[in-house]
Amino acid sequence: MIRSLTRRRALGLIGLGPVIAACASEPPRITFPQLTYINLPPITFDAQGVDIRNEVQPGPTPPHIENSIPVSPAWAAERWARDRLRVNGAGGRQVRVVIKSGSVIQVNLARQTGIATTFTNQQAQRYDAEVEVWVEMLDERGFRIGFASGAAKRSTSIAQDATLNTRDQTLYNLVKGLTDDLNTELDRNIKQFMPTFLA
Repeated sequence: MIRSLTRRRALGLIGLGPVIAACASEPPRITFPQLTYINLPPITFDAQGVDIRNEVQPGPTPPHIENSIPVSPAWAAERWARDRLRVNGAGGRQVRVVIKSGSVIQVNLARQTGIATTFTNQQAQRYDAEVEVWVEMLDERGFRIGFASGAAKRSTSIAQDATLNTRDQTLYNLVKGLTDDLNTELDRNIKQFMPTFLA
């Protein structure tokens, strides 16, 4: 009985050989650098503290893919706020940052057919990303007395033969570019519409 069981296990392992070999041949997944804006000059408010609120609810199923990409727009927006916004601790006013939206939508593209397209590497998916952030100044009673906002949209696509690593790299670059655009927009609007609240 023991010999028979051992033989079956051996046969089973032999049968798994191609599967194991196939897994071993897959390239390791890319590790991406942490997205940060700590290298940029801080935006300092004449206030006591900063309250960051993320109102984004990631879509649980496709076409929403926020939960399956290297970094989501909402996470990147929150990181931006933590890295760039500062307060001098004066008075009783409060800065409130509200992440209103942040999504990445996957759109499957129609492919051309025919002999002419046989050797053509067509675009298979398009990714549409967007983010919106509000920055508010609240007085001691909690009433809003200052406001600026920023929003950004970007899109990109990948070819039908793209690997998982290529997809991840494309999506990481998409969200980084999106957040860079958001940074530019918020930096400008805060200085334009909230200058009296800056330290």
